[in-house]
Amino acid sequence: MPKVETLTKFEWEIMKQVWKKGRATVREVHEALAPTQSRAYTTIQTYMERLVDKKYLSKKKIGLVNFYSAKVKETDTLRREASLRRFIFKTGRLSFRYPGFRCRRP
Repeated sequence: MPKVETLTKFEWEIMKQVWKKGRATVREVHEALAPTQSRAYTTIQTYMERLVDKKYLSKKKIGLVNFYSAKVKETDTLRREASLRRFIFKTGRLSFRYPGFRCRRP
């Protein structure tokens, strides 16, 4: 199976904010996540850059501000993640990329 870049729980939270807004800055995502996540602005910025590297987000600089937008649809991402998790469950093949997913063998 080819290597698939999956999303961590926190990356999912960031992507939800970007999908909701359509186009967002790091500050907007930071403010939206502030009530539930106590992460520094620079931490969110790092995660968003990783999402650009993983090809989930695109970045456009306007003036001094970077604007991020989703390169993938939320429904497509959900479908792909669900399919990948079903594959792991059926085959029992686990990877370090899925630390929260456990499969018990009979």
